[in-house]
Amino acid sequence: MKFSFKAKLTSLFFICLLLRLFFAGQYLDNEDSINFAMGLHDYDLSLLQPHFPGYPVYIFLSSLFFTLFHNDVAALVMPGVFFSSLTIFPLSFLTRRLFTEKTAILTAVLYIVNPLCWIQSERPASDSTGVFFIILSAQFFFSAFSIAGYKTYPLGHKKITSVSQSFPFGKKEVNSYGGYYLFLGSLFLGIGLGVRLSYFPFIFLWLGTLSYYAFHRIHLEANCIFSGVAGLFAGTGLWFIPQIYNTGLGPFFYHALFFTKGHFTDWGGSVFTFGGWERVLCFLRSFWEYGLGAWRHKFSYFSGIPPIIITLSVYFAFRYFPSGSKRFFCVLYAIPYTLWIIFGQNAAHPRHLLPLLPLILMCVAFGLWKLYEVWGKKLFMIFAASLIVFTSTRSFTTVLQYRRSIPAPTQLLQYVETHYKNTSARIYCGPEEKRFFDYYLPQWDVRCIRDVADIHFDLQSSLMNPETILIVWKGKKIPQPDARFSRIIAFEGYPHVSCLDEDISLYKLQK
Repeated sequence: MKFSFKAKLTSLFFICLLLRLFFAGQYLDNEDSINFAMGLHDYDLSLLQPHFPGYPVYIFLSSLFFTLFHNDVAALVMPGVFFSSLTIFPLSFLTRRLFTEKTAILTAVLYIVNPLCWIQSERPASDSTGVFFIILSAQFFFSAFSIAGYKTYPLGHKKITSVSQSFPFGKKEVNSYGGYYLFLGSLFLGIGLGVRLSYFPFIFLWLGTLSYYAFHRIHLEANCIFSGVAGLFAGTGLWFIPQIYNTGLGPFFYHALFFTKGHFTDWGGSVFTFGGWERVLCFLRSFWEYGLGAWRHKFSYFSGIPPIIITLSVYFAFRYFPSGSKRFFCVLYAIPYTLWIIFGQNAAHPRHLLPLLPLILMCVAFGLWKLYEVWGKKLFMIFAASLIVFTSTRSFTTVLQYRRSIPAPTQLLQYVETHYKNTSARIYCGPEEKRFFDYYLPQWDVRCIRDVADIHFDLQSSLMNPETILIVWKGKKIPQPDARFSRIIAFEGYPHVSCLDEDISLYKLQK
């Protein structure tokens, strides 16, 4: 019994959705998720609820889920669970257009079991939701690419090309479908920017698509270019206009400038504040260990199998990759965003690689099928099955650990609430930990500091200090803050969301 392509995708969608639902996160795991939760109840950029750009589309979607679950964590996790599963459809349709139907199905399977795609869909974060809109827009953009290369011939002409087989339309139909695809691709890109504005480098994919289309068909259908521009303005306007209405034009651009400056000069983890070999190693680890699921800590003969298969598949993919518009489209998709994450994003966070993984998985699947054509069915089956099994094992271990673990800041709060009283204790900590206290334990006296000097200054400035003074430091490499502070306990962070140390230590002032 043969199943249609759409039936296969629907089955994979439900498999993906059930797996993600089963391992959905139970905690707010970092400062951003706390800001999102606060924004659900009191949306205010000035209070970092959430911080600029405000993630309006993601907050809106989360608020819809909140009306169903009445739980902040579930409301923030469910968009990632649902839209990451829904990504299978545009990803597979795009892969089928770029390569073949078999490659599309294999790409969807690899996407489901990929450790980074899986773990990020379980977190209270906007990344997986944003990737859905990027892939959806890319699907329509490539359809416009294909139509741009479609040649119309006089009536009765028998010439058939691969493109005309995909688009068996007449001249008028092609004209209308070109504008339709450009509009929808631009619309969903604009909406995607409201989920994650940091995906702005895909504007170059939009520009490249419009330029490619204009070069090939401007003499036939200039209105289609207008459709692409109108689509982007419409998609962006859906969230930008309400955002300006809520925040105000002046305050919005003030927050934009303040946040942009801070991102590149202070805390954003760009190449200006976090560079050198440590940055390079973080990227390599994010890509190899978290993105592709290669084992790093427990090396064995079996752990080397996935990297070997992936490397071999990518080699075959590059060797036989289609030329022309398909290659140009993939370059437009990958290069601008790759440059952005290399120079502008925080290298310690593997989630920034998420938009690139679908294209990488396409290449792996395409390379495996080319390997099938060159080396035969048996070797292909061994390689494909081995890659799926070992990657699934790696991903299952990762998400199970995430499901069972308690974030280090939450462990800290539970310990403090159990062992101390808010009436006789003061806590000094960094901005991230303070946000956790503000959200979960707002009645406690918690003060934000950057170094030990801030602590001493605040203690000397206070008219009366409580009986217990606690200080929170993040990271194992940070030395003991002061000789007067004794370390009480350390809380281990979850290792798969950051390449840097996320452990938290609690100290107490000895009087």
